[in-house]
Amino acid sequence: MRRIKIIKIMAIISATLVVGIGSYWQHRLTPLRKTRVAQTSIPTIFVGGDYARAFSTNGFVHRLTAAHLMTKGLVVHVSHAGHVTVQQFGPLKNNLTIQVILADNHHAKRQARQFATVMQVLAKRYHVTRYNAVGHSSGGNIIFDYLTAHTNQ
Repeated sequence: MRRIKIIKIMAIISATLVVGIGSYWQHRLTPLRKTRVAQTSIPTIFVGGDYARAFSTNGFVHRLTAAHLMTKGLVVHVSHAGHVTVQQFGPLKNNLTIQVILADNHHAKRQARQFATVMQVLAKRYHVTRYNAVGHSSGGNIIFDYLTAHTNQ
C-alpha cells in the first residue's frame, strides 16, 4: 500500500514538472512570436564555438523557426579533413538559416580556413554572396578571422 502511494506521488510530481517546463518553454517563445521581421533573401549563417556541435546553434534555429521568423534551410558539415557536405531542409525560402558544423571544432585558425571553404561552396552552389552571421562563443572569432582575411576576395 505504501509503495502505491509513493508511485502516485512520484507520478504527480513528474506530471507537474512536465507541464511546468513545457509552459515555461512556450512562455520563452512569446516575445519572438510577437516580433515581426521583413522577408529577405539574405540568409543568416550560424557558427558554433570551441568543442561545439550542432547543439550550440540548434536552439537558435529551433526558436526562430518555431516563431516563424526564419526558415531552417541548410546544415553544412565540415569533416576533420575539410570536406564539406550540405543538407537541405525543404525549399530555400526567405529568412533562411544556415548552420555550420565543424568536426574539428577546437583549432580556431583551421576552423577559419574551413569556414572560408564553406563560404566558397555556399557562393558556388547557392549563390550566397550577402549574409548575416551569428557566432556562438568562439564562432564569432571564426567569422571575424574569415572576414578580415577575405575582405577583398
